[in-house]
Amino acid sequence: MDCSGAIVYVLDQMGYEAPKWINVTSMLNGKYDWICFFPNIDNERQGTTGILNFYQFENEDIATHVNVGVGVQVPKGFSEPFLDLKSQIIDAASPETNPSVRNGRYGQVYNAANGRVNQTYAPFFTNPESSPNKTPVMKGYIDWNKLKRKQ
Repeated sequence: MDCSGAIVYVLDQMGYEAPKWINVTSMLNGKYDWICFFPNIDNERQGTTGILNFYQFENEDIATHVNVGVGVQVPKGFSEPFLDLKSQIIDAASPETNPSVRNGRYGQVYNAANGRVNQTYAPFFTNPESSPNKTPVMKGYIDWNKLKRKQ
């Protein structure tokens, strides 16, 4: 599972029809009318439910990673108050990437790993030690009214 696959998985689990072969490029090129874009980028709404954050990493010409905001969540197995509750994002990483750079950072409750859905506090930054692109390069949102429910 990679980052776009995590979004398809979550939408499917929520009871929405989601295209099975979606990727970051197709999300950005306007192929899906349920993905809308903001005219500006900020870190304030990163973890808001349905917010899509697109990232461009070093040596890349286009965005190749996306995560989605899931709002304020209490981690499974914990009870309130847990740390300070903040909005969170979820994503997944393909085997070629290294999400473990997040492990041990504040808000990374469970260790991040390849090939599964990972949860992190927002605002989420790419690797701040080595990446010049610490914030999303594009920000969008899911228009829930345009997504179809499964029959």
